[in-house]
Amino acid sequence: MAHIIPSDISRHALRDDSNPEMATLRTLKKALPNDYTVFHNIHWSLEYDGWSHFGEIDFVVLNRSGRLLFIEQKDGPLKETEVGLEKEYRDGTKNPVDQLHRTIDKVRKKFQWQHGRERHLEVDYIVYLPDHHVRTVNGAGISAS
Repeated sequence: MAHIIPSDISRHALRDDSNPEMATLRTLKKALPNDYTVFHNIHWSLEYDGWSHFGEIDFVVLNRSGRLLFIEQKDGPLKETEVGLEKEYRDGTKNPVDQLHRTIDKVRKKFQWQHGRERHLEVDYIVYLPDHHVRTVNGAGISAS
């Protein structure tokens, strides 16, 4: 069974079937062996070019060899548009694939700032859309792989 961080997520919260992220976290915890750690709801920041950049990633899965998998989960309906997938929010639309790539880019920049340019952070990623069936891979803006 995978380790979950933050570790204070209650058993009650993990059993909450009305919260899709908790259901995913429960599945990851049960399905992955104890060689894995799953970080949930990770907030990041980066000061770059005089600006502070902030973001959040739903899940970061880490194995003992240091391999990382970022998972961005978007629940509910999405639209496939000419510019890719879009999720509607009260303040506008966002492209979850762009959000994930932005997060990966910023986290890599911060890693290199902290560890030197010769060090590279390899990140695999998944955009998990439990309520959406991709109709057109090009329209979704994701790799067929």
